[in-house]
Amino acid sequence: MFHFPRRWLAALFVMTSASFGFARAHAEEESHAAVNDQPGQEQQRKSYFDILQRKSRFRILVNPGTDQLAVEYYQRIGAKLGVTLIEEIPPKPSAHKATDLDGLLAYLGYGKSPISGILAKDLERLDSFLLMPRTDTEFMALDAATSGRVSQHLTLSDFWDDTSNRPKVLVSRFFAPKIATYYDPTDPFIPIDRDAIIPGWRKLVRLPARAGSAAAAANLKHAYILFNVKEKDPDKNPFENLSQNNQVILVPQSFDPKTEDACYFAVYQGQDAGYQLGRFLVADFDLPGHAATQGAGGGVDSKYYVPTSCAACHGHGPEIGNPVNGVFKYAKPNYLDTDQWYDWADFDFRGVSSSLNDVVFDGGKDHASVEFQRAFDVVAALNTDIKDETFRAERIAGTETFQTLAPKKWLQLHQVTSSSPAAGDRARKPYSARSLSSAPADGWNPGNLDEMRLLKLLDNHCFRCHSSVIYNVFDKAAVRDRAAEISIYLNLPLHDPAGNRLPGFFMPQGRVLEERERHEILRLVEKLFIGPKELALKSDVVTLSIVAKNYAFTAQSTENPTFRVAQGATIKVSLTSGAGTHDWVLADGATGQVLARTERVSGSTPETVEFAADRAGNHVYYCSVGQHRALGMEGRFVVESR
Repeated sequence: MFHFPRRWLAALFVMTSASFGFARAHAEEESHAAVNDQPGQEQQRKSYFDILQRKSRFRILVNPGTDQLAVEYYQRIGAKLGVTLIEEIPPKPSAHKATDLDGLLAYLGYGKSPISGILAKDLERLDSFLLMPRTDTEFMALDAATSGRVSQHLTLSDFWDDTSNRPKVLVSRFFAPKIATYYDPTDPFIPIDRDAIIPGWRKLVRLPARAGSAAAAANLKHAYILFNVKEKDPDKNPFENLSQNNQVILVPQSFDPKTEDACYFAVYQGQDAGYQLGRFLVADFDLPGHAATQGAGGGVDSKYYVPTSCAACHGHGPEIGNPVNGVFKYAKPNYLDTDQWYDWADFDFRGVSSSLNDVVFDGGKDHASVEFQRAFDVVAALNTDIKDETFRAERIAGTETFQTLAPKKWLQLHQVTSSSPAAGDRARKPYSARSLSSAPADGWNPGNLDEMRLLKLLDNHCFRCHSSVIYNVFDKAAVRDRAAEISIYLNLPLHDPAGNRLPGFFMPQGRVLEERERHEILRLVEKLFIGPKELALKSDVVTLSIVAKNYAFTAQSTENPTFRVAQGATIKVSLTSGAGTHDWVLADGATGQVLARTERVSGSTPETVEFAADRAGNHVYYCSVGQHRALGMEGRFVVESR
């Protein structure tokens, strides 16, 4: 029987309480504390599953925040930064307004009026290299592309630092599978065809607070401005489309974690809405297809409000996006993982892999070209600073968690240094080489095929969340420590607050998994990390005496063992109950087709079933009563070819 440590149960409940946000959660906390003090693993396990059952009825797992919290946040940080982000009623006079993206650019020092400086539409529509001039000739080209507006207010020195011979403004366009929608709008309960997922793309512009600007006076270092687009045709330039969700992270030069935010979040609408300040993103980050099951007329993505949902994926995952002492002291930008973009293009977006576009979009498909080298070096320069900005916002000062180790590992693999970010190794690195730990015992073993298969599945299905939230899938020790929870979560159905079944299982939240892949993750996690529970039974006639209880099957003193039998063998199952009412069902691991089952049993009088193991493959057995399967009554049944 698994033992779930009290610290993990407490952490789980913190998540429960934060997401509920009303009196019932507090009552459950008191109840859980009382139950958890009782002796015995069985009682602890029951209380643990009770919490999971309640948790599985949540509408959404990334805390979406609220409109009111967004308004209050904009007012708070606006006062701190000396800028009006959201109009008050009645409006108060302010020297600077950033109620639209052009206003934010003026606040940062890059414009004075619609006919002076650079505008949001320039950042969105102009090619990346054009926005990073290095010479007078390139600056004149940028000025011409903006009808002379740029030179009315800016000079080459605002874009290029002659002293360090490096760009001040950094711009990168890249493949962004994280923002894709991973549910089938026609039937969100089925796994979406991986080649039907519409790819997402992003354009990132990093602007330093210009000397003499209001932003510089407010101690801001720079702004990350992120334009998000989607394009179905993998051969089309996706950046010909207008963005809809434009995200901003403002990074201060320094901050006091006792009283100040590590960075600030904002959202701006697209060009067709005048780049007006928004209060939420419209996206599909978790609980795939939930909105599609609730909304009329097909799939509808969900609303994620500033700052709560932003913070949940940018440093405040354990707090479910909530501030600590009123400020977001752990808030941070997320690094750019070019290697994982290439992985994902191979996993789910094969049209992108074979298209005219590279995932490092500005570089093109020729990785030996000058253009690719320059585009990749921009990513390297961004990650160099993001690593430092992440490290300074760590939970324990001076301690490197996965949020710092991940960009640090990327920089090490690509041989990028702070003194020479443009002299790195630009080749794609395989996922087998990207372990976050430098200790061989804690690293993924490229020579172990099971480890590589599991890492590939985690990379494909879990990296979307577990690259920035709770842990990173490339941290083998973190996966090992959570193996029991992973095994349970992959069997825990989702329900809405009314008890209606939702698509998928509790984890992963990014999509509905194919059953074949879900069972493969379960098998590998159990084999590699939970320990051997395999019974190899090679006779032509195999008799299985199985005892069912709440909530596990036991055979030969082993809970939920993997049965391994020879194809063609006759299998005789005798099922008795040690507690509760149960049955034993055998199903095809790939299709879910029931191959054999017993009647339900509730006592010591056995129910039996006999069948021929004539179908080779990895199958699954479980209890079909209520939620018993989700609560742990499941195992593997392997029929080996003779």
